[in-house]
Amino acid sequence: MTDRGHLSEGKFSYIVRYAPLPSLDLIIRDSDGRVLVGLRTNEPAKNYYFVPGGVIRKNETIELAFARILRAETGCRASHRDA
Repeated sequence: MTDRGHLSEGKFSYIVRYAPLPSLDLIIRDSDGRVLVGLRTNEPAKNYYFVPGGVIRKNETIELAFARILRAETGCRASHRDA
């Protein structure tokens, strides 16, 4: 810990790299059953296809994370209960 009670950059990087992060993956199908995928442009998994998704933030509900990730990844709006 640093003087201000925060983790050092090195310790924070270690935790981010090795600690599990809760996340949501969105499986979006069209009327023909095809699944929406996107080509990753950043690490990890750069140049691989993945479904849209993202990390759930601290103190964020799954419902709020779903709406935020859906909008950020696709531009669409929907609630978790509509899924």
